[in-house]
Amino acid sequence: MDNTKDRVIQIAGSCHKDDKSEDVKFSHVFVAHLTNQLLKRGAIITTAIGKEENKDLSNIYYWDVLEAAYEYSCSLSFSKDTKNRVKVVSSEKAESQIPESRKQLWKNLISKGVITIHRINPGWNSGAYRRQKQEALSDGLITLGGGEGIEHLTFLYVSNGKPVLPLDMPLNASCKDGLGGSRLMFRRIVHKPEKYLHNVKPDTSTKLISLKYENWNKSPKRYAQSIITFLNDIICPQVFYIRLLDKKEKAYLEVETFFRKVVDNVVISKRYCIKEMERSETKKAFINSEMFEEIAKSTIVIADLSKLRNNCFMEMGYAFGENKKVLVTAKKGTNLPFDSKAIPCYFWDLNKPIKDSRKEFQDFWGKNINREPLVPEVDII
Repeated sequence: MDNTKDRVIQIAGSCHKDDKSEDVKFSHVFVAHLTNQLLKRGAIITTAIGKEENKDLSNIYYWDVLEAAYEYSCSLSFSKDTKNRVKVVSSEKAESQIPESRKQLWKNLISKGVITIHRINPGWNSGAYRRQKQEALSDGLITLGGGEGIEHLTFLYVSNGKPVLPLDMPLNASCKDGLGGSRLMFRRIVHKPEKYLHNVKPDTSTKLISLKYENWNKSPKRYAQSIITFLNDIICPQVFYIRLLDKKEKAYLEVETFFRKVVDNVVISKRYCIKEMERSETKKAFINSEMFEEIAKSTIVIADLSKLRNNCFMEMGYAFGENKKVLVTAKKGTNLPFDSKAIPCYFWDLNKPIKDSRKEFQDFWGKNINREPLVPEVDII
């Protein structure tokens, strides 16, 4: 199973403009290969746009990503499989800084439908705000070089439970800021991979060490391939289940059957990891605190309100407050409270054939997964 297919991966980093080393040359070729291989596997790329001080050996990588995406799309004659394959977080100022040597590429990417542009508010160009937008659009992050911007971007992804893979290429930050950028993050991830990744196994640190730049600095293509192989194991966004767990309740067996035979099937088919308290491994002494931490780390929350348990409403409210994507379910005949009735709910019925229930829940997922948050971002402009 290819976990990178349809996942949105951001490639981010920088190097110093005065650095003309072989490592910098390698990094640009590597980013082009990485972009190409991700696109071939069906991934979507998030990147930025803006100025470029030296096209021959730039201190940024977004033009490498865009150029590789265009070449990939051209190789497929701009077929339907090349549409909307790159998300570009932009601003008015950033677009005004596009160099002459890149303007035709930019126009071609737009006219051929390869990219989708996500602009921040008119007149704004804050790097922090653009990074927030990039993280919100993406499922995972790969970093190289950089300084405080990469450190902030890593913080955003980790805070929202999204995997980050920092690389240890010896590249200096473009502004010579931060504590060490991607190289520092690589040292930290080897020490505590569970902070940065899903699906951590006993050999994860060993695999990370095998990705050290010194092992691959002769072949950017093979290095990119090794990153993709590792990425396929860790890009598995988490779905958290909120549901009745008290086995003494009469409704427990019905809820359990619905989740095991219907929900699990749909979630796994969409290549998500499942987190369910009492079934998944518990690492904290106090299960309540871990539960809220896991909700915060999850991409999607499925909240079943059968039996109208107070704790389920509390957990669902927390998920909504964190602006998570929440899918609400309940047994047919459940009389939801007034406020909850306004939220779309899939009412399941175990008297139906399981195959039909899976199809119905799959359709419900598709129709409701991308709804706006209950409390959308305040727009003052």
